[in-house]
Amino acid sequence: MAFEEKQVEADGFSIRYWEAGEGRPVVMLDRTGWRSTMLHDALAKTYHVFSLELPGTGGSPVNTASQTVGDLAATAAKAASALTFDLTSEKYTLIGTS
Repeated sequence: MAFEEKQVEADGFSIRYWEAGEGRPVVMLDRTGWRSTMLHDALAKTYHVFSLELPGTGGSPVNTASQTVGDLAATAAKAASALTFDLTSEKYTLIGTS
């Protein structure tokens, strides 16, 4: 399945993400940014997948604003909420890797 590259604004960051699929929203976080994997493709067959490149990871500019992990988590939560707000009244599923 082909993922489309897009951007969302959250906490003053322009966050790059990739989107594919339909269904209940799944937000994927990866500290290395986008990685096209079998997991991404498999999930996109059943779910509406958003793969976020967190500020300071992948090809994103260095993140000098987030002072704590909590700051970064809050930014990720705001981005995920912005992406899924119009899709469903349900909560989204969050997947993280390390």
